[in-house]
Amino acid sequence: MLKWILVFGLLQPATAQVVTSISTQFSDSFVAWDLFGPDSLSTTVPPEEVVVGYLQLRWLEVQEDWTEWDFEADNRRGTIRLKWKNDPSEWELRTFDGKIVTMKTIWKGNFTQWRITDNNQTYTYRSKYTNDLGSWSCNHSQGYFEMEVWNASDPRDWQLNDQMESVDFSIKLAMIFLTTYYSSPKA
Repeated sequence: MLKWILVFGLLQPATAQVVTSISTQFSDSFVAWDLFGPDSLSTTVPPEEVVVGYLQLRWLEVQEDWTEWDFEADNRRGTIRLKWKNDPSEWELRTFDGKIVTMKTIWKGNFTQWRITDNNQTYTYRSKYTNDLGSWSCNHSQGYFEMEVWNASDPRDWQLNDQMESVDFSIKLAMIFLTTYYSSPKA
């Protein structure tokens, strides 16, 4: 009997990481972010949030090079970097297990609308407004994903509404990255 329980348990799909919010690690800088999700051991309703990952500049200690980032979340590690050093309209997310996601602007010079693809599915991700980058969303046949700032005009803290349960986490991380990158002051 125990053998069947173990086999059945191994056949169950692994639950994907749920990210419910993201905040800067430092109150005066946008170079490092903590991803938060529900604590699976929490007994409160709603569950307490704990850090489930991070997103930060690659060369954090050496220089503030905003073109290369590292991340860890959903049991994945990887990098996000500009595809071409002098072209901010195309980014590439690569996980260390081989997943590649491309993020490219839909219109030249417009950083509020993006096409995100893993070469299987393509998603359109956009800011609700062009002059206020405090709300971003993706409405797709596989569900809905939205990010909004907790407090108006303060891009340090974001809440997520993720209704894309079957979508690979690397696609969602690409959306999280675009939101934090293009909504953050760089000075």
